[in-house]
Amino acid sequence: QKRNPPMYDQIDDFPVGRIVGPDYPLWAFYRWWWKDGDGWNAYQTAMARQFAAHFSHPVAAFYDPIVRTPPIWGSGGDVTFGNQWTYPYSQPYKVLYVVSEQQAMARGNPGQGVTTMLQGISYRSAIAPKEETPAVHPKWHDEFPNTSYPTTPAALMREGVWSALARRIDGIMLYAGAALFDLSSEAKDYDEYRKRAYYQHCDPETMPVVNGIFRDVAVPLGPLLRAVPERPMEVAVLESAPSVVFARTGTWGAGSDIAVAAAGAGLQPQTLYDEDIARDGIPASLKVLMLPKCAVMEETTVRAIRDWQVRTDGVVLADGDLVPAILPDGALPEIAAETEGVACAAAFREGGRKLLEALAPSYRPYASATADIIPYVRTWKNADYVFAINDRRGYGDYVGAWKKVLDKGLPNKGVVRVNRAAGAVYDLVRHVAVPFTVKDGVTEIPVEYKTNDGRILLMTSRPLGALTVRVEDETVTVTSPDRDVMIPIEISRADKRPYYAVVRDGVFSRKLDGTEGFEVRNLATGEKFERK
Repeated sequence: QKRNPPMYDQIDDFPVGRIVGPDYPLWAFYRWWWKDGDGWNAYQTAMARQFAAHFSHPVAAFYDPIVRTPPIWGSGGDVTFGNQWTYPYSQPYKVLYVVSEQQAMARGNPGQGVTTMLQGISYRSAIAPKEETPAVHPKWHDEFPNTSYPTTPAALMREGVWSALARRIDGIMLYAGAALFDLSSEAKDYDEYRKRAYYQHCDPETMPVVNGIFRDVAVPLGPLLRAVPERPMEVAVLESAPSVVFARTGTWGAGSDIAVAAAGAGLQPQTLYDEDIARDGIPASLKVLMLPKCAVMEETTVRAIRDWQVRTDGVVLADGDLVPAILPDGALPEIAAETEGVACAAAFREGGRKLLEALAPSYRPYASATADIIPYVRTWKNADYVFAINDRRGYGDYVGAWKKVLDKGLPNKGVVRVNRAAGAVYDLVRHVAVPFTVKDGVTEIPVEYKTNDGRILLMTSRPLGALTVRVEDETVTVTSPDRDVMIPIEISRADKRPYYAVVRDGVFSRKLDGTEGFEVRNLATGEKFERK
C-alpha cells in the first residue's frame, strides 16, 4: 500500500462508527508518517536553511505541490512559500478553491506565504486526445502530431489568472516555457522538433492574453491585491485527514467537485483541516460547514462539530459517506463531474445552484451575480473589493472540436449584487466611477464582458475624497481623507518606471529614487495630483 493503509473496511477491529482517536495506532502512525516519518518535509526544511545560511542576501524557498498530500500540516517543511500546480481545466475557477487548500496548509506554518502556479501545459488526453481526429481540426494538430502537452487554451488561462488575482496570495507563477513561447527557431532540426512528444507551443494567443492581464491588472494593482485581506470564513469545507488516509478521498490539490461548484456559485468556500479545529476551534464567523466524503473522522473534530451545531444556527451539509455520529441539516448535491465540455460545465453550475437553493432558508452569501458571473469579495474596513469573473465559455477553434473543454470566452452581461448599501463604486481596472443602484440595502452593479474576463469593483459608503501629495527630501507622502479604504495609486516620474503603491489608513510615505517630473494618479477614480 506504500504510504497508505488498507481501506477502513478491510482493517480488522476498525473503530466503531469510523471515528478514530488521536491514539489509534494506525492513525497515529500514518499521521506521523506524512508529517515526519519519510523524512521528506525535514529535508526541505534543511535545504532551505542551508541556502539561507550561505548567502549574504535573503533567499526565498518554495515547495510544490504543497497540497498534493493528505490534509495534514507540515507539507514541504519550513519554506518561505507553499506553492501548488493547478491545471485550469475543466473549470478554471477551481483556482478560487485550490488557494483555500493552500491557505489551510499554511496555517500550520505561521508566516509562510502562499503562491499559486498555473500550468501553461495541458494533458492532451484531457483536452484533445491524440487518438481522436475531428473532421475539422486546428492546424497545430497536424503541425505537432505527437505532443502530449500542448499549450493550455488562452481562455482557460485568462480565467485562471483572474481567479488567482481574486485571492489574497503572495504571487502567481506560470509553468511551461516551451508551451508558452515559440522556441522553434532554436531547433537544429525543425522536422524533428515538431514531432517530439514533449511540450509544444500550440496556442499563440495564450501568452499575450496572460501578459495583458499582468500589464493592466496584476502590476499596477499588485500592492493592493497583496494587501487586502480575505473576509472572515463563513462557508467551509472540511477535508478530513483520516478519511483521506483510510478511505482514499483526497483532493490532492485539485479541490473536491462540490467545493469547486461552491466557488463557482459565489459561496467563497474555504478549507478547514482537523488540525485547525483541534488548535483553534471552529471559527466564530462560520455559518455553513460542508462535509464531503467524510467516511472516517477524527474524534476531536466530531465533538467540535456536534458542539457547534448545538451552540449556533450553523448549517451542516453532507453526503451519504458521513460518519453516523453527525446528523447533517441537509444533503450535498451530487455532481456528474465525469462528463465533458458543455455537460461538465452545466453539472458544476447546477451543483452550485442546488447548493444555494439548499442554503436559501438559512444563509445568503454576501455577493451574488447573474448566471455565469462569479463574484468573490475581499474586505478591508469600509471597503469591499468585488471581483466579478465571467465564466461564460463555449467551443473555440483551438481544441473545441474535441468537445472536451470549453476553450473560448464568450460575451456576457449582467448584474453583481452585494448585501450592503454603497455610496460609490469604482472600476479599478478602468479607473473610473461606475453606475450602481441600491434597493433594500443591496447594491446592484451592471457589468458587461466581451470575453471571459474579470472586473475589480471597489465599493465604499461615500465617494472618495481628493488626495494630497507632498515631497520633502525625495520622500513622497500621499494622504487621503478616506482612512477606512485602501486606495491604489500610481506614481509617474520622468525617465523612470511607474511606481505602484497603496494609501492605507489615510497615508502613504516613502523615499523614492528621483522625484522630478512626477505626478500621482488615484487608480480608483483616475484623478491625477501634482506635488505641493
